[in-house]
Amino acid sequence: MTVFTRLGSYQAIRPERDGPRLEFDVWEFDAATLVYPALGATASSILEVRGPSDEEVPAVSGKVELNDRIISDEFTVLKQGIGGGPLPAGTWRAQWQIPPAESGSYTARELDFEVTISQSCYRTEFDERRAAQLDWPEGPWPPEAEATFQPQMFVDFDAQGQGYDMAPVLSLLDKWAEGRSVEEMRNQAKPVMLAKWLAGQTITHVQTNGEGLAFDKTGLWQGFDTEGAAVAAATGRGTEIDLPCLLVAIYRAVGIPARVVIGFDEESEGKNVYLKQGDGSGQLRVWVEFALYDEDEMTFGWVPVDPTQYRRKRGNRLPNGYLQPGARFEYFGSHDEL
Repeated sequence: MTVFTRLGSYQAIRPERDGPRLEFDVWEFDAATLVYPALGATASSILEVRGPSDEEVPAVSGKVELNDRIISDEFTVLKQGIGGGPLPAGTWRAQWQIPPAESGSYTARELDFEVTISQSCYRTEFDERRAAQLDWPEGPWPPEAEATFQPQMFVDFDAQGQGYDMAPVLSLLDKWAEGRSVEEMRNQAKPVMLAKWLAGQTITHVQTNGEGLAFDKTGLWQGFDTEGAAVAAATGRGTEIDLPCLLVAIYRAVGIPARVVIGFDEESEGKNVYLKQGDGSGQLRVWVEFALYDEDEMTFGWVPVDPTQYRRKRGNRLPNGYLQPGARFEYFGSHDEL
């Protein structure tokens, strides 16, 4: 998979017969670091790696071009955070450095960032009856799962790094619990069954009101336009990105390791224009993964939950008897579209 990103600054749009033409402005900077995060493994993919086990790096390549000239095609990989533990959500980060300019600053009209990443993807089959036999671990979760309790963007803080007031999330959980403490809920249900119930509660709570994507004047994607988990909890409304973010916040509040995962819809493969407004293909998919841990076997895995896709297809109606172990609950566990 290859991702191409172009950064540009424009001050005007001139109409043309073949479509709008951008009048580009320029900007200056002294140095920069471009970061591409990748997950080593998800519920439906494994990142290919190179090198021996103690020195393995992801099978990633890329380059940075400034004004149509390659300025960096070498990168470093960051696998651990401060203190030596995993990075938030268990990600790896490939980093491309633009060194300080030899004199003065860089003057940029366009900056192109191209990354190629190799992954093996597969279909997920979930044995919920077997998963329902797994209890809460007596010891710590595995490090990669434990890393999901670190702050995550749009779950705990916004794009500018400003933290959310998470009180609405805890209040919503208290309302659903009907007087039970978190410990009581954990004593009454195994992790997977509590996760299933909370997914249903979250789906019925949030009325989605948009994709959560921001586009520029030409219809190309600029970034995310979300309110975050806390606002979705407080108002019962949010974008299709806020919904999974709220579910992650709820899962973690009861002690279930969970993370937001962002991927490409397979329908976008082969398209020349990615994430163009009004185009039915080439969209981002955002879902949730939570961890289950077999403490006896010392193995753990990720379970996908896609509340956004469920909401699209089924609205806020939950199937009768869905809380029985093994009962079908679309986009929980088994997911044909990932």
